[in-house]
Amino acid sequence: MQDLTLTLSPGGKAKLVTRYPGYTRTAAGVPVRPQGEIGTWTRGQRGTVVVSFTNIGDFVDGLIEKARPDNTQYTFKLTGCVLAPAHRDPIARPPTFHKAGCS
Repeated sequence: MQDLTLTLSPGGKAKLVTRYPGYTRTAAGVPVRPQGEIGTWTRGQRGTVVVSFTNIGDFVDGLIEKARPDNTQYTFKLTGCVLAPAHRDPIARPPTFHKAGCS
């Protein structure tokens, strides 16, 4: 199971944090750490939001540690409180996000 949190900040900054609840170590004994991706977001056409990630790495104390390049881009459609993939992509399979505190 994964717990994903996408933050789209004013000014166009984007951050995606993936946590793995209940997992502290891999089968090989390596600690399991949250993963963070950082990048930018912009408003696209027809009510879409384009999120582009440029760096990925271990997410420790609110920062990306041991960052390495990332070149991932997702296009979402905002409908009410839901940010859902704008296009079906069987390979990338981007998740659907629900806005916190929104009903």
